[in-house]
Amino acid sequence: MSKITEIENAIIQMGDGDFQKFCDTFLSSKAQYGLIHGFGMKAGTAKTTIGNPDTYFRRNDGKYIFVVYTTQQARIFSKIQEDIEKCFDPSKTGVQCADIAEIVCCHTSSNLSAGDDKKLHELCNLKDIKLTIYGVDEIAQQVYRDYPSLARDFFGISIDTNQIVDVADFVHLYDSSKTAAPLNTVFQDREELEILKQRIRENEVVIVHGPAGVGKTRIVIEAIKNVASADGYRLLCIKNNNLPIFDDLISYTNRPGADRYLFFIDDANEFTELNLILDYFKKDTSKFKIVLTVRDYAKEGVNRTVLKNVHPSLLEIKPVSDEAIRKFLDVNLNIRNEQFVDAIVQIAEGNLRIAYMAGQIAIESNSLDAVHDATQVYEQYYASVVDQGVGNDTELCLTAGVLSLVKAVMLDKLDYLNEILKIADINTERFRSNIDRLFRMEVVEIHMDQVAAISDQCLSNYMLYYVFFLRKMIPFSVVLTNGFLYFRNGVIQSVNTLLNIFSKREVRDYMKEEVIKTWNHFHDNNTAYYEGFARVFHMFWPEEAFVIAKEKIDKIEQQALNGKRIDFKRNAFRNEDEVLGFLTGYHMTIHFNTAMDLFMEYANKSEENAVTGLNWLKKYYGFDLRENCADYYDEIIITKKMGSSGMMVGKKIHQHQCLS
Repeated sequence: MSKITEIENAIIQMGDGDFQKFCDTFLSSKAQYGLIHGFGMKAGTAKTTIGNPDTYFRRNDGKYIFVVYTTQQARIFSKIQEDIEKCFDPSKTGVQCADIAEIVCCHTSSNLSAGDDKKLHELCNLKDIKLTIYGVDEIAQQVYRDYPSLARDFFGISIDTNQIVDVADFVHLYDSSKTAAPLNTVFQDREELEILKQRIRENEVVIVHGPAGVGKTRIVIEAIKNVASADGYRLLCIKNNNLPIFDDLISYTNRPGADRYLFFIDDANEFTELNLILDYFKKDTSKFKIVLTVRDYAKEGVNRTVLKNVHPSLLEIKPVSDEAIRKFLDVNLNIRNEQFVDAIVQIAEGNLRIAYMAGQIAIESNSLDAVHDATQVYEQYYASVVDQGVGNDTELCLTAGVLSLVKAVMLDKLDYLNEILKIADINTERFRSNIDRLFRMEVVEIHMDQVAAISDQCLSNYMLYYVFFLRKMIPFSVVLTNGFLYFRNGVIQSVNTLLNIFSKREVRDYMKEEVIKTWNHFHDNNTAYYEGFARVFHMFWPEEAFVIAKEKIDKIEQQALNGKRIDFKRNAFRNEDEVLGFLTGYHMTIHFNTAMDLFMEYANKSEENAVTGLNWLKKYYGFDLRENCADYYDEIIITKKMGSSGMMVGKKIHQHQCLS
């Protein structure tokens, strides 16, 4: 039995409701590509109704195409004639005959004779209305030839390898993934769109590259739809099923109704037959254009493959701006609450996928705490990938964790990592080998064969959480001890990432415990680093930090200030971090009073201290309108302490603040 006969038999066996749904999809597909008698139909203008007609399309010129369906086998001529005459009746349709351009009849009978077909056309001609009749044989042939996805979706009949689909099917398949921001969203204007459209028109092949989650696929979909519609290309998308694709290419590019094709290949580096596709297309470059997307780490390999056939144009899509994410949340998820939006923007780090998932959690939970803690978002997006890949190999996990700590490494300059690698029981050669394995797994990108970094910043954040908190492969106190000595900025940033993004109480408690262990280690064994570590991480142990600050303040020589007018506008050259660095970050906490008491002692030591202190106060505890939700807790305490202080400097600072 041929595939066409299989499809025909499956259609005949359908009930009225299923047949109507099937034909609605069939005709909507034809309308989308302007293939209903050459009229440029607007996508989404099909409407299923109860009554007469069964379905209608509204054309660009305002006239209507009415559609009627029947699965009746006997007396098919009488049935179609009756349905047509109902379409002529404005009392049933609400539309005058003059506004009907065409009537389409779809049926499953094989009993309509040529003479009956002629009579039905003549009936419509009397009203100056075009008639199109699709019998089951014609529908089956068109489905086989032009819309194989319908055979697959409705009947489970595979005509090809299902690797070439129209853009609607591609979007549907893409949006079925739980780890992707949907493509079926309101597109937000981005400057790359017009550039990409121009590149497509000027080049045979365009490679669109950028980090994961920045919206490459969404921009490409918008661009190719615009170009295909405006320039008369048939738009098709290729998705990888790891099956031979050559026969599908021949089948899809030798069909009536199109002589120019625009193909889109998403994640082109995953295609083992990319060379074959390009080789096939280059035989007639006037007929084909191709747009490919690829993540940055795989860009060079794809570019080399394409260069063997044609010179491509490369376009970089950069991470999405915070403002663009705000607009995306507003338009597509109706999230406008500033606190929720700010939390999502912080979590996303320019990644639209993460922003979308965090937005969904915000909607479902209506809880700011749920948004502030990105654990659920990251685990939903990355956990299965990590568990099934990197997570099965302890060395790979540790290598990814170290890369997350330092952000990037020069592969020929790894000496500064010796201590941390020794603790992880990995030598530098194995570390390089693991990086190469991570590169082949598409977790790491390597630039110029020298600089290695995790390709996705959000994945890097998750690996910190996964390796050093979730699985605790190395105690974080050990990481802090060595990191503070050899890659201080990386370890400080990592602590901030863990606290700000994975803000569960368990993470905070663990971090505090490990910081205090390291604090004591430096105090007992390495005085040279003790004070610097305590200053950076002072908020984990405020009581001890205040002791250090108090000792330092007591050592400052007291200068006489009575009767002296302080010029707060002059420059002072005190190192504020020396003492005041231990007093920052206590907004609206139980430790704020103590911090301000110590500040007053410091400022009263000298005129220079007072000037330095005022500048520090403005910088770290300046008036903030957002604090009205806490009844201006900080500001009231500062004002009371200065206004009622017996210290002359405190009163002068208070007066200066009030005047300015």
